[in-house]
Amino acid sequence: MIKLINLERKSKFKLLLFIPLSITLALVHGSIDKWTVSLNFILFYLALIYFWSIGVQQKIISIFIITLVTLNLSASFNALHYYSSGFNVISAHSLLNTRLSESSEFISSHFDSALFILLLITVSIIFLTSINKIISPLHFRKYFWLFILFNSILFIFGSFTTRSDLAGVRKHNLIINFIQKTVLYNFHPLMVAWNEKNLISILSQNKDYSYFAANRTPTAHNVSAIVVIGESARRDRHGLFGYSQETTPNMSKRKKELLVFNKANSSSSQTILSVPSSLSSISIEGISAHNLQKNIITLLNQAGYQTEWLSMQGLGLGKHESYVTAIAKMSTYHKAIAAQYDTQVLKHVHPEKNKVTFIHLNGSHFNFHSRYPANFSLPYLKQNVGEDKSLYNYDTSIAYTDELLEKLIQKLMGKNSVLFYFSDHGLENRFGKFKHGLSSPSQEAYEVPFFIWQSKQFKQHALLSKNNVNKTFNTQDLFFTIADTLGITNYDGEQVCKSIIQDCYQEPTRNTVVDETLSYYEFKSLKREH
Repeated sequence: MIKLINLERKSKFKLLLFIPLSITLALVHGSIDKWTVSLNFILFYLALIYFWSIGVQQKIISIFIITLVTLNLSASFNALHYYSSGFNVISAHSLLNTRLSESSEFISSHFDSALFILLLITVSIIFLTSINKIISPLHFRKYFWLFILFNSILFIFGSFTTRSDLAGVRKHNLIINFIQKTVLYNFHPLMVAWNEKNLISILSQNKDYSYFAANRTPTAHNVSAIVVIGESARRDRHGLFGYSQETTPNMSKRKKELLVFNKANSSSSQTILSVPSSLSSISIEGISAHNLQKNIITLLNQAGYQTEWLSMQGLGLGKHESYVTAIAKMSTYHKAIAAQYDTQVLKHVHPEKNKVTFIHLNGSHFNFHSRYPANFSLPYLKQNVGEDKSLYNYDTSIAYTDELLEKLIQKLMGKNSVLFYFSDHGLENRFGKFKHGLSSPSQEAYEVPFFIWQSKQFKQHALLSKNNVNKTFNTQDLFFTIADTLGITNYDGEQVCKSIIQDCYQEPTRNTVVDETLSYYEFKSLKREH
């Protein structure tokens, strides 16, 4: 090792401060390879001292490498600081599907993460420049070659391992498995997610409408249906569900027309898993790129319905998709609405007989104040005493969604029609602000609003049971409820008693939910905020 006794105090201090900082952040990701990563970090910084000194080109390359390493460390810093978890495949999928507007919102709300990146890059350059002036870089040449040798061994002998990811246990290519043992370990989930997106893109082009065998013509003829997927809406902030402030005046007035389910929860605290789970016939544990065709849109297409997907959240960039966009693109017609506010989707909604329109909202996605126009407000809605103003903005965003739902119902009035509304997930209160529930979330991160509106004409031929409104319901079984409501029966995989509108419905014996780290929990075992 380096003879630290020969270094001046300044260089000793810089080495002893800088390297442990990086190693500590490396350990955060919690991988079984964390000790390999830690050793790699030590060798990396020592090797970089020599590499930096070789020439101008090497300095430019060094700055580029430092930037990559810093971005890698900042992912761990951000995940630990805000969510008490590591950066993983779900985080990577969310990152790859983030739009420019969402990126600016993230930076504004995570400004200390951006400062961390700039600070670490600056400190790295100062460290390399100053240490080269104090001690001969030739002392570090052996560590440069040791770093190369160590990683060569890892690449040859340590990369032929399987890793569990969203699509189950399977082997990735050599480079992807090798990356997780290096100083760029967070690029591993990023590369896995990138491969997943390419696979999803290919699968989404194969519209096999005969996937569900033995399907018959729907019994609910000439139905116009709308399925509204909310975003980040906590159930307990809805007046319809008992909130102390009336944030849903329109739906509360229509309460007698609604089937309001008081104990619905999502299966995931992340959109990327919760929406596919809600719209698929498989359990949350089975969601993968390989079985996306087991979704409600495929079934509706096969049953003779025209399907339409209108998204306020975009439909991917180029050929790279998320699970949600892959399902959306299996519809007869799909469109991303480039508009700031959810009500702007209304001009694109045209209910027709035997047509089901899915509308994916921005809803109450952070930043809350940007989800509704500045001139929108409810005169009686006030900021709760002791709460952060952002929670008042959140309540207003709930009210704005209520306004949209009312206008959608008005479009369906006079028709044989039905409307479903549910949210993809809730949020949890972290230090007085609402955030995504990522690692070991509270129950509130999963508790969602869910109700069904029916027109008078629809009620004449469809009988939806009201006996289950106070029973626990996991939205991963929403697939069966939608199919049942729309009269689709006798299809391969049908499970009638998972439909909450059937008298035979039973509460799930295992109400499984998953967090951002892909850890599974029984919903009842999770803590409550208060």
